[in-house]
Amino acid sequence: MSQKLLVSALPGEVWAARLNAGGELSDLLVQRGEAGLAVGDVWAARVGRLQKNLGAFLDLGERRPALLDWGDLPAGTTEGAALTVRIVRLARGGKGPKVKPSALPLPNAASLPARLLRGDGPLALLGAEVEDLVCDDADTLVALRPHLGERVKARLVGPRPALFDAALQERMAALLAREVPLPGGGRLLFEPVETLTAIDVDAGGGPGGLETNLAAAPLIAREVRLRALSGLLVVDFLEMRSRGQRERLHAALSETFAADPVETAVFPPLPSGLVEIARQRTRPALHEVLCRHVGWRPSGETLAYLALRGLLAAPPTARPSLTLPASARAALEGPLAPARAAVEARLGARLSLSDAPPGDEADPLW
Repeated sequence: MSQKLLVSALPGEVWAARLNAGGELSDLLVQRGEAGLAVGDVWAARVGRLQKNLGAFLDLGERRPALLDWGDLPAGTTEGAALTVRIVRLARGGKGPKVKPSALPLPNAASLPARLLRGDGPLALLGAEVEDLVCDDADTLVALRPHLGERVKARLVGPRPALFDAALQERMAALLAREVPLPGGGRLLFEPVETLTAIDVDAGGGPGGLETNLAAAPLIAREVRLRALSGLLVVDFLEMRSRGQRERLHAALSETFAADPVETAVFPPLPSGLVEIARQRTRPALHEVLCRHVGWRPSGETLAYLALRGLLAAPPTARPSLTLPASARAALEGPLAPARAAVEARLGARLSLSDAPPGDEADPLW
């Protein structure tokens, strides 16, 4: 089976999944909205302030200005000047984005800042080196075609059956779980907080020691990639008695992360079993996109989009309707109204909304 990229789009939301040669999920993107910055974006920006030996603070239309290092400043740059820059790091920890100069010419329009190129599309983040691209939205497919190789088979499908079938959606839902079982016993526990992600290796009924740590290594790398976790990751492995065991674990971790397209540094384990991993932030983590922050439950927007996708995949009916939690209904009557209108256009009928009983907050898969 060839490498395949699935792209499913509604107004305001894109799902993209890369499947490996065996048909297994190897990378995932869930993207919302159009306004956010992304690594790889190219912007025409205005220099707001120069600070000698530090750099230039640039206006990208965000609350915090972007920083262009002093050593990267083009000669003769002055405050108020316009520059084209590429984003290399997103804002984090109270600091604004980091940028580097870009060779693209400045636009003629005087209205700055302006995004010239997006760096967060499915092909940019998941890779264009595939043999088969399958999409369920004609406009999205037209936009992707010019960036595909000549041998890539690109085709339009759907909406029935759903491009992301029940098994794939169930795999996506599992990526929001706190607990992941280890083969042979034991589990991984994921605890994302504001400044880092803690990952705990629990032997449970497994063999323990180095054997469990080595079994956990490839699973950690896969889950980190699919969940789009980034920044500082602190893994609490089971304690290892010797330097040789720690070196074996470090080698195994480094090997498993070597295939990750995102720049990642794996530091040697401490005697206690703690390992620090630094992974570049190229996009928000999956739970940041899909969940509200209290209890990591799916947000109203997520429930609304899931309902729309389910309706498109269901057998057609003359009077389509949805029964939704209040948060999801509010989303469809407010910010997600364009997505609702697009689905109504595809169905050829107005969509009736009604309220779910209190406490009925989520689809079972999510």
